[in-house]
Amino acid sequence: MGELTRQGVEMGAYLAELLVIEDDHVLSAQLGELLRLQGYAVRLSPLGESGLAMALASAPDLVLLDVMLPDVSGFSVLRRLREQQQTPVIMLTACVPRRNVSEACVTARMTTLPNPST
Repeated sequence: MGELTRQGVEMGAYLAELLVIEDDHVLSAQLGELLRLQGYAVRLSPLGESGLAMALASAPDLVLLDVMLPDVSGFSVLRRLREQQQTPVIMLTACVPRRNVSEACVTARMTTLPNPST
């Protein structure tokens, strides 16, 4: 895990470098493969701490960050990332109370778009 791969595109030619911090191995692998096939370089981390270290060591163009991770909350990772860099982050979650979404917005100085299905 964490290895930068560029399958489906010429070596060195990719649209952007993405970091997926997601503990669900099936979902992480599926996201990684889908993004690689679309021309993105993708690094994967199943833990918040290791994902944060990867982001800080080599800033990706975008982070896809799970809210509920086994070692630390995605909100904590986001807060600590924001202390050092402004890499764009998309939070991934299946179920988060509205107050937690508000916390993410304050932490990241961002806004949200409502999900039309809710």
